[in-house]
Amino acid sequence: MSLVLENVSYIYGEGGLEETKALDNVSLSVPDHSFVGLVGHTGSGKSTLVQLMNGLIKPSHGRVLVDGFDLADKSKEVRERRKQVGLVFQYPEYQLFEETIAKDIAFGPKNQGLTDDEQIERVKEAMALVDLDYETWKDRSPFELSGGQKRRVAIAGIVAMRPRYLILDEPTAGLDPLGRDHILEAIYRLYQKSDMSIILVSHSMDDVARFANYMIVMNKGTKVTEGRTEEVFAQADLLESIHLGIPSVMALLRALKRNGMDVETNALNVDDACRIIEAALAKRKEGRSC
Repeated sequence: MSLVLENVSYIYGEGGLEETKALDNVSLSVPDHSFVGLVGHTGSGKSTLVQLMNGLIKPSHGRVLVDGFDLADKSKEVRERRKQVGLVFQYPEYQLFEETIAKDIAFGPKNQGLTDDEQIERVKEAMALVDLDYETWKDRSPFELSGGQKRRVAIAGIVAMRPRYLILDEPTAGLDPLGRDHILEAIYRLYQKSDMSIILVSHSMDDVARFANYMIVMNKGTKVTEGRTEEVFAQADLLESIHLGIPSVMALLRALKRNGMDVETNALNVDDACRIIEAALAKRKEGRSC
């Protein structure tokens, strides 16, 4: 079971005077139950890519397959498969509109034709997954919440429809550092508690290094590389050549190595970097004592 793009291109305004190729012959695969970091500069094709994955737009060329079904087909089965891909846009809190949190989260399940009892079950489940206590929050207005809380409610509204694939387009945009951390940690706990694959669109290499176990790198409408996170970041020179950068701890280790310290440079988190630096310092000390 997977989400796959086969030789996909997408052209805005195809055939017109101002046609623009947003994606050019992109093939990739989202592994089952993976946390994917989708990275690239503005204009790299990320937003077009996630709209294709969700079936909002259809490719100019190539195929988008969800669990083996081509989203371009018009069968009832394919319409159901499209519902397996949930997409949370940037600033999703602007789409909140109901008078209570519970009603807002229930909107999707209600449109799926679920009974009132089934809707309540879905709302409770989704709120628990984003760390909002049902009894505490269900009757509150979503407009009374902080930015980060509103965003969790918006994410819960998509989660309540039980997608197999959840795409989040820059879910921390505009949040302060604390709200940003809360959202990312809630998303990661959601991943751990469910069988969903999550695709996180992000500009932050540190966030991707911290949470993702798989990466897709885009540049100017093409896929540059994909693979396990540690394998992609091992291609640091490639990433820097397209001005994407690398995680802060990796950049620090590479700087230390350039300045003569005998360190490995493949750490993706602070704890691993500390161990590497401590080992290098101990080795240097032993060398001096000899």
